[in-house]
Formats: sequence, C-alpha cells, structure tokens
Amino acid sequence: MAPEENRQLIAQVYELLNARDLDGAFALYTSDYVYHGPGGQELRGRDGIRGLWAQFFTAFPDLSATVDEVIGEGDRWMVRWTIRGTHKGEFPGIAAPTGRSVELPVLELFRISNGQLAEAWDRYDRLHLLEQLGAVPAPSEA
Repeated sequence: MAPEENRQLIAQVYELLNARDLDGAFALYTSDYVYHGPGGQELRGRDGIRGLWAQFFTAFPDLSATVDEVIGEGDRWMVRWTIRGTHKGEFPGIAAPTGRSVELPVLELFRISNGQLAEAWDRYDRLHLLEQLGAVPAPSEA
C-alpha cells in the first residue's frame, strides 16, 4: 500500500473506535491479528483485541482516542496517541469506579498487511494509569 493509504487506514481505525463502531474497526484488522501489550500481554485474533477495547469502553464510557502523530514506511507504522476518559465502570485491578479522569499517552507500532492491521506492539505506562485512578499513590502523594 502507498504511505497515504496506510495513514488513512490508521486514521479510520481510530475514528471507528471513537464512534464505538467495533465491527467496522475490527473489519480493518486481519483475522489472525496479534497484539503484544505491556507486561508480556498477547492477544490473538479480532476477538482478542475487541475484548481489550471492550474493557476500556466499559471502564471509561466517554473514552476517546486522539492520534497525535503517525510515522512510518513500508509495512511498519508508529502511532503516538492519547486516551482520555472518566473512570465510571469496572476496570481490572480497580474494585470500583473512581470517577477520576485519565489521560494516557500510548505508543503503538503496527505491521500492516494487505491493507489491514496485522500486528501491534503497544506501550503505555500502566502504573501512570493506576496512579491517575488512585489505585496506587502518585509520586507527589507518596
């Protein structure tokens, strides 16, 4: 694919996720998609990544993802994006909704194959997320 087509694919995925069109978004992933997340997390297939997004949408019903920067060439594309939302639902590791707002920067490297997202390596600071939720003390609170 041409570089502009890859940029458009990435933008379209985030637009669909923000619109909560999970079927539309995950149609842009290969059926054998592999997600490599923080802490050695690995998810396979569209259902695996759908489950992760469902967890975030449940915990943060107003969640939005803003694409801050996209760079790449060939089949490898790096996306710097930010998640924003309010903790109003259950999230793994947090007993009850806190009502706190979060802002979480994310770096994600995608491999694109035949016009679809085929694999991703995702990095975000989970400790920073837990600090914002009050699950662990932030450095200024310690």
